Amino acid sequence: MLSPVLDGVREVGRVCVPCGAAQHRVVGQCACGRGMVETVVGAGRTAPAELTADFYDWAWPVLPLSDRSVVHGPLDLRTPLLDGGFLRELVGGPQVWLKDETALPTGTTKDRAAAVVYPYLLDNGVTGIVLSSTGNTSTSFAAFARYYPRIEVHIFVGRDFAYRLRGLGSPNVTVHVVNGTFVQAGIAGQQYAKAHGLQWEAGFFNPARRDGLKTAFLEAALELGEGPGMYVQAISSAMGVVGAAKAAGELPLYGLPARRPRLLCVQQSSCAPMVTAWSSGRERIDASDKVARPHGLAKAILRGDPSGAYPLVRNLVRGSDGDFVSVTDSQIRVARRLVFEHTGRSVCEASSVAVAGYLTWAQANRPDPEAAPVVINLTGGDRNEIRR
Repeated sequence: MLSPVLDGVREVGRVCVPCGAAQHRVVGQCACGRGMVETVVGAGRTAPAELTADFYDWAWPVLPLSDRSVVHGPLDLRTPLLDGGFLRELVGGPQVWLKDETALPTGTTKDRAAAVVYPYLLDNGVTGIVLSSTGNTSTSFAAFARYYPRIEVHIFVGRDFAYRLRGLGSPNVTVHVVNGTFVQAGIAGQQYAKAHGLQWEAGFFNPARRDGLKTAFLEAALELGEGPGMYVQAISSAMGVVGAAKAAGELPLYGLPARRPRLLCVQQSSCAPMVTAWSSGRERIDASDKVARPHGLAKAILRGDPSGAYPLVRNLVRGSDGDFVSVTDSQIRVARRLVFEHTGRSVCEASSVAVAGYLTWAQANRPDPEAAPVVINLTGGDRNEIRR
């Protein structure tokens, strides 16, 4: 770990996970080509005794920020844990909790990423970025950009997702609508960044995104008073799951016992390249695993080629004794109806994928009723209405 810095400023470093080399680049992959860059935070900050209203207060000990003055605050991003006992009644096993990220400002867990990425960029002298998204990330980044007017933001998005950005922009945001897929929007965005000398935001390979997303797991653990025994999330690149794995190692900073949760990654069967590779025992995504024309109910997680992320995610899931599973459209619809009937929450299809995935896994594996609790991340709400 790095040494602490006094007077309210703390050192933050970056290191390549596989090779251990120190990193100077803000986002991206290590020159070794084997893995992601991870932030390393120095010791010296004391965690609050309980969750406070300000996100930057309670999460500060584990955020990759060296100067508190760069953040916009106070910012309340707390979300409730909903009792998932109705799922336990269906499949047995331990207590189940639903992390209700629909309560966030734009109704998606990606608000946590935006809340960390923007100050992280300023902290590292970056004032212009380009990013692409299937919708949830672009919505969050467009909404949160108003808090960071010094950063020039260019968002590339497919035509099918452009409607989500209406009314969420600010003067420092330019939306580029691409008549194509998420992949095509990403290619156009990278070309634009290179042509205009701007920072490509890098998605999965932006460590600040994962540091923001990990706070959903950490907050759930603090609310429960213990680390979950299993963490479940629908995935495209699985950066939220990677973030959760990191947060599990940070529990002792908050006075909780260290506990490595089983990681359950869920995809829809119409676009499940990671599940296919995992089921075939492959360490990397093969051409036969890729989905050339991704389609499915859960549009927010349609990624047909997660080649860059999969080896890293696979190693984490395997090391946690976790699993990858896929679910059908009918299972997704049933899960969505169950959540609404028992909690009153109208969740998105991706959230429903996660719930359906846990039911599928639990039915096949019969988990121990005495095991530590399960947390399922409801990553987003119904997109028919965006809260501002």
